[in-house]
Amino acid sequence: MSTKIYNACKYEGDLVSLLSELKKLRTSYLEEVKPKISKLAKEMKKTHQTPDDKFQIARDIMKLIKEAGESLEKSFIDVSSDVVIYPIHNHLFLVQFFGATITPPSIFEDFHYQNSSDQPSNVSDGEWDYRKAKWDEVFKDDSIPANAGLSFQIFGENQHFKIFHYLINLADS
Repeated sequence: MSTKIYNACKYEGDLVSLLSELKKLRTSYLEEVKPKISKLAKEMKKTHQTPDDKFQIARDIMKLIKEAGESLEKSFIDVSSDVVIYPIHNHLFLVQFFGATITPPSIFEDFHYQNSSDQPSNVSDGEWDYRKAKWDEVFKDDSIPANAGLSFQIFGENQHFKIFHYLINLADS
């Protein structure tokens, strides 16, 4: 038997409202990241060979972000996070993968499951068995998460342009 660990949430709404909530989550994470990037930009401007070249400083910061995304070590900024959505009957289940650990809003109900340890004390035997059955159903045809559900990128390379644009505007202010 293989170990199964699903750090997951359940969403009680439709896919359209879920996408709206995930977009809000992405926006709030980008806002959370901006002070870190601003601080780095100010530090870099002090020591950069061309401190007035805002484009070069922005490119250098983007290079650091890209390198952080390719590294397994913890970075000054978490650079990738995907959510995979699994629609099963009238429920939507979500699992977050990689990088950024983003705290889900309270509209998401904890729905984690693992078969490598006992269930939490606040989860009944029936609920634990229900979770196991749901996750078995999600992955019955394909055990690759992205093939079994719909992927939504919270933070990744598609947000790098927004960060670059932010850096350029920051240099102008």
